[in-house]
Amino acid sequence: MYAFFELRDSGFFIIDGQRVHAGIDVATFCGDDILAAHDGTVLVAGRQAAREMAFDSSLDPFFDRIDQNGSLGEQSITVVIDDGNGYRSAYAHLAEALVDPGDVVTAGVAIGTEGATGNASGCHLHYEMIRMDGPWMAVAGQYVRRELYPQNARQRVDPMRVLTLEMSGAPSLIPGIDPPDVSPGLGRPTVVVPDPG
Repeated sequence: MYAFFELRDSGFFIIDGQRVHAGIDVATFCGDDILAAHDGTVLVAGRQAAREMAFDSSLDPFFDRIDQNGSLGEQSITVVIDDGNGYRSAYAHLAEALVDPGDVVTAGVAIGTEGATGNASGCHLHYEMIRMDGPWMAVAGQYVRRELYPQNARQRVDPMRVLTLEMSGAPSLIPGIDPPDVSPGLGRPTVVVPDPG
């Protein structure tokens, strides 16, 4: 399992000048059911989920570029759920979504199957929690320039701080990798940090 905010060359966000991974990656096996972590309402299910992932401006340039080069099939199949408490949960790289926008789901119900769609090197689930009233986090310049993503997105929070590890089949923490004591972005001014490379 990849740790939350792990330093990574391909990291989507910039924190303290470093590119980081803003979620957790969990793998069981291809085709395994992916279960909702919380009760909520499905906002989007499919390859255009970025529209519901709380960016600071329109994603029209990003999707216009995708339309022009016909690369929608290269995007991850993702389900985004409004957890009803100020957070959204995003489940990415699914082989298929088993829910539709507007569906109301309960924790533990299957919402998709584990896959490797999008930028994935193998079957796994990438899970993010988005704090909808949180501070803005800077998107890595590579994604802003090349992919035409907006410059900022709402704060991602460490899912391991809110999910129970007591459930059957729950992931386990990796020994030696602790989550940050303070969630990155809290108390920091809203600024766009230049991409270090």
